[in-house]
Amino acid sequence: MSEINNNAVLRDLYRMHKIFADLMGRILGGPRKIKMAQTRVAELDQLRAGAVKRVLDLRVTTDEKQAKLEASERNLARRRDQLMEAKSNTEYQNLKDQIEADQASCNVLSDEILEALDRIEELTKQVEQAKANLQEGKQQLEKLTTEIAEEKTRCEEEIR
Repeated sequence: MSEINNNAVLRDLYRMHKIFADLMGRILGGPRKIKMAQTRVAELDQLRAGAVKRVLDLRVTTDEKQAKLEASERNLARRRDQLMEAKSNTEYQNLKDQIEADQASCNVLSDEILEALDRIEELTKQVEQAKANLQEGKQQLEKLTTEIAEEKTRCEEEIR
């Protein structure tokens, strides 16, 4: 009879040990999950920062090109004025060639600026998406932290 009683006690003890191990695993697993979620949020923040940097760098480059275009257009206007004051056919032809070259240069710069502005628009959308992803990641981290705290409390209650 005592052997049956001992087996029942051992079975109960084994069952309680399994339950305890499961509860402790759930308690100890929470911080790992939080750490993984924090790492994900940090990665999302780095992606957002990289996207913002790309937009800013492209804006600076575009502004520089616009300043160069404005200078080229002023130079073009100056040469056109000189063209009207040319004293010889050679001087006139040289100025006309320079004007054509400057005009081609201005056209290329204008095209590059338009392409850069389109690219800025695309990158700005990527920044907005990165910000949304980061916000979602932060919300998920907050939700996970709350759920894990509640789970820890429930597990600790069951252990007692």
